[in-house]
Amino acid sequence: MSYNVVKEKLDKGKIIILDGGMGAELEKSGAKMHKDLWCGKCSVDTPDLVQKVHEDYILAGADVITTNTYGTTPISLKQYGFGNCVLEYNQKSVHLSEEGVDLIILEAMSSQADIVETIIECSQKTNLPVWLSISCVMNAKNDKVMLGYSDSIDTDTHIYESLDVAIKNFSKLHKGPILIAHSDINVTGEAVITAKKNFQGILGAYPNRGYFEKPNWKFIDNITPNDYLEYAKSWLKNGAQIVGGCCGVGVEEIKAISVLKN
Repeated sequence: MSYNVVKEKLDKGKIIILDGGMGAELEKSGAKMHKDLWCGKCSVDTPDLVQKVHEDYILAGADVITTNTYGTTPISLKQYGFGNCVLEYNQKSVHLSEEGVDLIILEAMSSQADIVETIIECSQKTNLPVWLSISCVMNAKNDKVMLGYSDSIDTDTHIYESLDVAIKNFSKLHKGPILIAHSDINVTGEAVITAKKNFQGILGAYPNRGYFEKPNWKFIDNITPNDYLEYAKSWLKNGAQIVGGCCGVGVEEIKAISVLKN
């Protein structure tokens, strides 16, 4: 599906289904996680498994599949001694998706607001459509959604600023879809409501399930695929139009929510 088809559906108010997490599904398939790059080397070490995960998500009903490039940013690769592999690793990940990139998703999920704004400005130099993904947490009082990041039980939660303020500022620079990603599934619902009040564009949601203990993602099986479908219905009701999953959300959950396509 080319992006023109996705855009046409979005313009008509139809629902778009994203894929789920890549690393966790690769772990289930037996792929070895690198101690620093997580699933970043899988496109080179086990490309057949990466392609299989992409195909499984397509068969499950995903309209959009994302390349295995989350762990292969230049900063990460250089930090862990793979600075000369930036081009190779990213090209191989894209090649498994038939050498075509239809859109860029700015997964600025661990970033402070000023960094997110800089990323948005840099992305304007590409001619591809751009979506923005941000992560959210609750404040200490659990009464306000914040721009922030937490996915590990052994690291501190990073809280930056109120989501409503951040969304208003991001929308001045970014007119494409904004997605709540890599966040606790319960926080995601509140974040969608907050985002809808402060952004007139297209919204999306793809949360986590579980937590990270480097180099592996730890699954939590307290949510069934049908449970996930009910969560997704609530996000749509509150203003989301794009739904999928991030770390720990896999093929079965995407298959369950694919019935939402209209």
